[in-house]
Amino acid sequence: MLSIPNGEISVEQALDLHRRYAKELDFTFPSPLNGNCYQVRTRGVVGLMPFGQGALLEINPQFNSCLFISILELVYQLPRISKDTAQVKIGNIFELWVEFLASKILQKAKRGLFMGYKTKEERRPWVKGRMLVDRFASKAYPNCRFSERTYDVLENRIIAAALHGLKRYTFKRESCRKKVLKARMEFNGVKYFGIRPDDCDLVHYHRLNREYKLMHAMCVPLLRQEGPIMASKGDEMQWPAFTVHMPTLFERFCAEYLSLMLGAGIRLHSQFQTRLKGSQGLSFRLDMALFSASREQPLAVADVKYKFDGAPLESDVQQVVAYAVQLGVSLAYLIYPTTKIKQTFEVGPVQVQTLGFDLSAIELESAGRYIRDELKKLIMKSLDSS
Repeated sequence: MLSIPNGEISVEQALDLHRRYAKELDFTFPSPLNGNCYQVRTRGVVGLMPFGQGALLEINPQFNSCLFISILELVYQLPRISKDTAQVKIGNIFELWVEFLASKILQKAKRGLFMGYKTKEERRPWVKGRMLVDRFASKAYPNCRFSERTYDVLENRIIAAALHGLKRYTFKRESCRKKVLKARMEFNGVKYFGIRPDDCDLVHYHRLNREYKLMHAMCVPLLRQEGPIMASKGDEMQWPAFTVHMPTLFERFCAEYLSLMLGAGIRLHSQFQTRLKGSQGLSFRLDMALFSASREQPLAVADVKYKFDGAPLESDVQQVVAYAVQLGVSLAYLIYPTTKIKQTFEVGPVQVQTLGFDLSAIELESAGRYIRDELKKLIMKSLDSS
């Protein structure tokens, strides 16, 4: 929890911080009970949060930033963004992310941006496309309907909106600022307002635009913030925010990492949905369900919890046991971002075990070695007994 003395920020800045990040932060105003300080507690979010006039709140992850970059690369299916293993802050990670995106955009612009067709209707001195005879009337020139190639398509609008959101951001590195500026100039004339993060799901990727898939994946975290999203062309631009919800990121990372490392004999399904028997539309959505690849037999369930200390809560155990009973398995795992929480216990026929990633490590290989080996050993033991 961060405590900010009453005089360090103005009331207007405090109100703006509370208004803009009501979903990301728990905010308490000064009172005699808290030493006349503003108290800010994150709801699992890290990142950069600009507020007020020129103020910036920076929240860093609780673990090694080099590993944080590797997790982002794995979850978003990115090439290696940085080979530097030095400890950096979230602001540096943001600039690495943006510079890598700008480099990819400039490479694509050099090869040629994707273009679509736009239907136009206007009067011309000559016939172009289809002449609309019924609308010719007594005018000097015929009215024509035709299609023209244009860069103003959804694929380019998504990138233009993300780049425009960076317009007022003050970059620490000049090389990053120049690349972003140059990339933004490539999209002059492309409409950027009204673009939402969900618009990325509307793009159908094919042979001509498949290079955009990576760039759009990197634009999503930028478009999710209030700053880069433009409701209309005349809106006042704010500094961009860059926030990452760590519980969601860690859950997606666990699914991606384990699906790669468990081997061909085990198939992992993330966000596995199973309907409750005899219910009217009720179902469970499991973080992860593990199946035998050969027989499609369920082997275990796993639930991901992003907390670094303490013991498993009763509600966490109840939840994962209910998942195991619903799927008809006897193995259930609670996965944490630390190896300090180690417990094994039985609830009826279900054996519950806590597993953890060592997020104090620098590389993914060493961070996930313990959980990967434990899962393989326990599941293979279960397969042999069955």
